[in-house]
Amino acid sequence: MRKTLIHIGYPKAGSTFLQNWLFAHPYIRFKHNAVAGFENIKEICEFSCDNDPSSFKYFAVSSEMLSVWFKLDGIGINPILFDIKQYQKNVSCLLRQILPDSKLLIVTRGYEETLKSFYSEYIKYGGHYNFDEYLKVFGPMFEEYLDYNYIIRLYEDNFKKQNLLVAPFEMLRDEPLKFIQQVENFLELDHFKYDYHKAANISLTDDMLCSYRILSNIALKICKIFPANIGNKLFKLYSAGLLFKCFDFIAVCISMTTGRLKAGKAAPDHMLDTFKGKGTMLRNYNAYQPYLDKYLCK
Repeated sequence: MRKTLIHIGYPKAGSTFLQNWLFAHPYIRFKHNAVAGFENIKEICEFSCDNDPSSFKYFAVSSEMLSVWFKLDGIGINPILFDIKQYQKNVSCLLRQILPDSKLLIVTRGYEETLKSFYSEYIKYGGHYNFDEYLKVFGPMFEEYLDYNYIIRLYEDNFKKQNLLVAPFEMLRDEPLKFIQQVENFLELDHFKYDYHKAANISLTDDMLCSYRILSNIALKICKIFPANIGNKLFKLYSAGLLFKCFDFIAVCISMTTGRLKAGKAAPDHMLDTFKGKGTMLRNYNAYQPYLDKYLCK
């Protein structure tokens, strides 16, 4: 019997690496931004004409949007707060109705490293706040979003507990082969040789974080000169240019002009305190024992 694998991705927790691994695996059917490896009905029909479905042991779904949907508004990168836990509950219930017998993989990351990596991603998309400002604006959202106890309970309730694997990103980073073997054992798959040390979606250096923030503040001021609808379109074009690395040379020049910069990224204790008690269920998983301090539950 063919099975479905659902990867509930968290941003900056190895999702890109895992999606590349799923795509390369000979016994797993996966496509980015698709359901069970298919974007539409036409692809299912075309696949059926040219392939034997039994050649795949799993049809995979993987997306960071399954854990959260970031709503942004206005010129720049500004969040719209909404009920994240209700969203997560709705996604879990919908997946149970559509794919009830699936196996699930949830990969988490320690709180302080997650906040720092989120900030890097925010800057990559055109964010203009410094780290402290960023935490003040996005902090309430993260307090709800990074409640690992809540997400684990959701999927334990909606799917069979034995069909759920929760694993730490820290193991993927430190011992990628051991991490993948754990996933393969969970899926009952033979080992697949892969370049486990190939990093994906690397965070920006401190110099580039500061340079891009300076550049984004300039872009934001220029865009605000125009009417809101035009300014929004211009800033979206700028943000797209960042993703395609169109401004890397300018950012490097800013860094060279201003000298070595320090982003000064350190999550304050009062911010980290809000996550205490939200990862205690991770103690139940052996893979987390070396990393419990990262989740504030040692």
